[in-house]
Amino acid sequence: MGTDVTMPDTSVFGAILRGNPGVAQDLERLRANGDRVVVPFATYTQLKNTPNPVSRALQLTLIKELGLEVQQPTSLKQRVDTYEGYANLKTSGIATDDLAIVADVRIYQETFKVPVKLWTVERMSTNKTAIQQQFRITFSPLSRKEVLGKFVRAEDVLAMFPSLQGRFKLTSDGRIVRTFWSGRPGTAIKVGAIVVGGIALRGLLGYFAAKVYAHYAQKALDDQFKEISGRIEADLRLHREEALKLLAAGLPAFAVTTIKIWTNSDFVTAQGTTMPVVEYHGLYISPVKLNTHGTDTKFYIGNSTDIDVYITSTPITFEKDFIDAYRDYLKAIKWYEDRISSTDLLAERVRLDRELMGMIGEMKEIIKRQ
Repeated sequence: MGTDVTMPDTSVFGAILRGNPGVAQDLERLRANGDRVVVPFATYTQLKNTPNPVSRALQLTLIKELGLEVQQPTSLKQRVDTYEGYANLKTSGIATDDLAIVADVRIYQETFKVPVKLWTVERMSTNKTAIQQQFRITFSPLSRKEVLGKFVRAEDVLAMFPSLQGRFKLTSDGRIVRTFWSGRPGTAIKVGAIVVGGIALRGLLGYFAAKVYAHYAQKALDDQFKEISGRIEADLRLHREEALKLLAAGLPAFAVTTIKIWTNSDFVTAQGTTMPVVEYHGLYISPVKLNTHGTDTKFYIGNSTDIDVYITSTPITFEKDFIDAYRDYLKAIKWYEDRISSTDLLAERVRLDRELMGMIGEMKEIIKRQ
């Protein structure tokens, strides 16, 4: 087990749901410092039984997504055994609900023999000295009396935590579910300039200019490359998700494109060499960079065809936030698949499958808009 442990009561979560930035920042600092935050079982039980479904979902989402620990279940007998000075309960200023939390703090402290601090921002903080003496617990220096205001929107609560902002949304039936893209809408795929075999197109034009009249060759190649560049761009868009999967796995993503350029020479009639013809032969996505240039000559009766085959790899990148979001999306798919396969309840499987299909459809629409 770790050394220092902070155990928050329900008032900490209540303050966060009311948009208290100070309490949210305190929690973030504890996490950033590597401190262990363990939710007392009594606190967790109260949060799970919160009548308001949105508040309940938000609190449980915070526990799960911020990586907070939850104390192992405690029994009534364990709690009763820790109650000392019960007759003086009223003078200590502890409400019945709080008494269960205090007992769980004592149980955790005695079980693991580690320093434990109770964190509260409500009524118990006004009588810390008496409570500490009577129940032999220690309050966190973060404990204080906060004025609790009105509840704020779920989006505003999540926005107080950078790791959660924009990654969840509130459904119409009061559940908190993941969303996967908080970046600017319409962010385009960033791709490198199409390069053939490591040679810029202008260099290729120069190569063919040596074989035929320069101005004719240049115009012929320009027009054809302009035509196939649109086809290459269209194919890139069709393969976006393949590239995303590689990038989310920490691998590079290349669009490997094959282009053939050929000319025909008539050595019987001495009509010379034809204008070059450019053919685009498709692309695929690969984590391996491949740049090759091959040549071939085919002889026929009275003429020959010279073929240059260029295989080129163009790097594909997306914004980092989008790649991170897609990585979260893949993890969520796995989470849903595991849950669906592990439940025996038909209604639960149907609900989870519906959420999964909706999530997949949402991501496909997002990718389509990029």
